Amino acid sequence: MVSRENDAVALSDSEIDFLRLVSTAALANPFGGERDEVDRELFARMSGSTELLTTKSIGTVTQEILAKAGLSNFRKTSDLSPNLRQISTDAALFAVFHKFMDEFDDFIQGQ
Repeated sequence: MVSRENDAVALSDSEIDFLRLVSTAALANPFGGERDEVDRELFARMSGSTELLTTKSIGTVTQEILAKAGLSNFRKTSDLSPNLRQISTDAALFAVFHKFMDEFDDFIQGQ
């Protein structure tokens, strides 16, 4: 478990690994083979989930993990190690993008 000094809530190793994969997905070419592999790994880890497995559901699970650890607010990452701060920030940006992905698509189509 990795905990933050000022929080009682901690992330399990499997949650950190999940966020690490989400961070990798966030930085990968969305049309490339690496992204496909990372998505498959994320879906495999979510196979017990009741949600339809989509990249949007990855964002939802990511938001839940970040919220559980009190990391849903970007300002609260300052007491994390630099590596975990980067991973959680990348994962949070991935989650935000997928939360509003339909709105982004609509905006782009309307231009």
